[in-house]
Amino acid sequence: MSCDNSGEMLLFDYTLAYLEENNRIEQSKLFQRVFCEEMQHVPFDKIEEKLQTIKTKVIESYEGIFVVINSAMAEKSNQIQENILLSLQRCIEMMEGLHCFIQYIITQNVTCNKNVRSVPQIACQMIKQAYSHCAESTTIYGEIVEEVSSQLSSLFRKAHSLHVISCSLLETIVYFETDNSLPSDTDDIIQVLNDYADISQLILAIDMKILVVTWKTISRLACKYKQYIKNAFNMTDIVKTLLSQTYRGLEMILDLPSQKAQDGHQFKTSLKVVGFLVKVIALLTKEDYLTAGSILELYKLLLKIMVLLPCTPYYVGASMTTEMYVAMQCHLVDGIEPIISRLVNSQRFCAVVTDKVDQAENRLVHLLVQLTVLPHITKASDDVLKMWMGEGTELSIVNSILLSTHSCSDYHQLTDLKFSSRSANGTVRNMGLYEYTVRKLNALTAVCPAECFPRLEVCLFGHLASSSACTATLAEDMLCFVARYGTAGLCQHYCHLLASLLADFQQLSPQSQNLVSLLKRLFHVLPKEHQEHFVNCFPPTESHVLWNVLPLSCMNNKTLVQQIMNTSINHYLKGIHNSLQSVSMSSVQVLISSLGCLDNILSNHKLVKQFASQGQMTMMASKVVVDVWNSMELRNEVDITDSTLQHLLVNLMNVTARLIRYLKIKDIEKVIAIIMRLLEHKSTGDKSTGDMAAIGVTTFLRQLGNLTLPPETHILDKLPQMFASILKHNNVFVVHHGLVSFAQFAQETNHESVITQTVQQFPELQQQIVNFIKKDTSPGRKF
Repeated sequence: MSCDNSGEMLLFDYTLAYLEENNRIEQSKLFQRVFCEEMQHVPFDKIEEKLQTIKTKVIESYEGIFVVINSAMAEKSNQIQENILLSLQRCIEMMEGLHCFIQYIITQNVTCNKNVRSVPQIACQMIKQAYSHCAESTTIYGEIVEEVSSQLSSLFRKAHSLHVISCSLLETIVYFETDNSLPSDTDDIIQVLNDYADISQLILAIDMKILVVTWKTISRLACKYKQYIKNAFNMTDIVKTLLSQTYRGLEMILDLPSQKAQDGHQFKTSLKVVGFLVKVIALLTKEDYLTAGSILELYKLLLKIMVLLPCTPYYVGASMTTEMYVAMQCHLVDGIEPIISRLVNSQRFCAVVTDKVDQAENRLVHLLVQLTVLPHITKASDDVLKMWMGEGTELSIVNSILLSTHSCSDYHQLTDLKFSSRSANGTVRNMGLYEYTVRKLNALTAVCPAECFPRLEVCLFGHLASSSACTATLAEDMLCFVARYGTAGLCQHYCHLLASLLADFQQLSPQSQNLVSLLKRLFHVLPKEHQEHFVNCFPPTESHVLWNVLPLSCMNNKTLVQQIMNTSINHYLKGIHNSLQSVSMSSVQVLISSLGCLDNILSNHKLVKQFASQGQMTMMASKVVVDVWNSMELRNEVDITDSTLQHLLVNLMNVTARLIRYLKIKDIEKVIAIIMRLLEHKSTGDKSTGDMAAIGVTTFLRQLGNLTLPPETHILDKLPQMFASILKHNNVFVVHHGLVSFAQFAQETNHESVITQTVQQFPELQQQIVNFIKKDTSPGRKF
């Protein structure tokens, strides 16, 4: 670098003076000479000083050439093409000169400092102008764009080359070299960051490889000089630009048909670029550049990434290859893990994730984002756990997932949505969305601080009566997990709480079924002494609704079971007898609950056989079946759609079915005659037999297959008509129950004539029955 400084400096000053007297086209050649020759003879400690004197003039001259081009296109002169080609060539020459100078700086192997800090700024302005001009070339040149395409290609290539080498230069420049660094160092870094972010916007749809180089440079500078610029510069706009470009890249990946036409090459390229951008997001997140202002954009990006997961309907419909799936797992799914790991500490991120989603198309992916966040919450501090569990707010991640499950109920039933889970020993197994959700939530529950459990229990018990069966079942499974892996006292407390809730019901509703199901599951694991205490607190003689649903098979104390059966059977028989003496609504409710309790007690054949005597069973058959059915026969008008009467009929037919082997033939004939009239009755409401009562009839018919009836009875002649009435029902669920009953009756009965007569008398049902049996029956299957 030694030279005759005085001579070189005079030559440089002479060139500057000459620049003032020439137009922009001529200036461009002089600038090329300045960078290619004269600047390379200026001592390093003087380079920045000289650059400051020409920087503005260089940028103005370069931009002015494009102004000349636009003016020429507006004038439409005869020499337009010649002038444009000349102007573009001058732009290329200026970039060549700057490229040559940067190359000279790099090859000197000198640790550069602020003495060349203006060079990246000049380069950025040239690059931006060139890329922008190429992107808008069709609009600018119109009909002659093809005639200048060769020169435009050269312009782009030179801008690309300058872009790459300027990034290399930034790798060697050292800002904030001393503790006494000037504020201009901060300004220079901020200017470069903003310029490169602008450049990334211009090249997003042009060159994906240089996009990667650009963001690599931005991330390196932002991380290297974080301590100097963090408080002086808000990176929100740059981060939003990054998120926006990543989002657009994902949209390119989603355009699968065109990508498949190219053998997946475009897919792989786009995926690698997007994967790199995700890594940049993770890096900036780690350095705390992801502010609250960009959290919402990041959440939208996570939703878009979740759309590509192999468990979503989009993926299933796209039929991607295994290779594509592995690539997405590597670049996207694994890439977002470190991002979420950092963001779980953000209150803003917590608010966004736990909020509800209104757009139907986003409900599943919103749930997937929530489930992806869960493992990171389990590894967080207690304070972070409390934040996500809703401390100080009404929202919690558990409550939000339960609400999301409600809105995604249809997806839980899809068998082609598969999720992978890796066990502790490394085994990978696939599972459906529901099981995947339960496992994730239970893992979170297992690490929750003790002070979070009251809020968790309130949340879960609140959803236990949800109108969504999927949500209610999920809450039930979680409460079962909490109780069974807690203490025996907690399990006992839950049983008493559930029993108290059920005791307040006059009759059970569909929303109460999960309370019943949870009580059965928990009661089964109670120790003997807790079961005895439970029975003392909720005796069968008082808690009719509860003992309508709590089976004795849940109990592991045989002495207690026998005591309950002896006491309960006599009590319920007495209640039935007393209720038949009155026609009030309260007596009807007593009759319904007493029949329900008897049905529940008699439901376990092993316990009945072990603890109930033949005399008790015969007495129940005569008292319940004969007396209650006789009271039904006395009614002239029966509105079968009335819900109270339907409950009565269902319980009565269930008990009758369990006691049918103890009935006399004449009593069975009487019961069937009454049921036939009920089936033939046309309600003034929906003009059809009540669904609940019709299902009760199928339960009764199912038990007739076990009986051996004398040939002279009229029962066999009426059964084909009864089966036909059920199989022609307008409710598909009733029809299904009817087909199950018919198939079981056919398997167990000795009276094959009933099967033959049903098919012969109602030929339209033959194919329906055959199809059902072929599809749903198998050797040894129990209907």
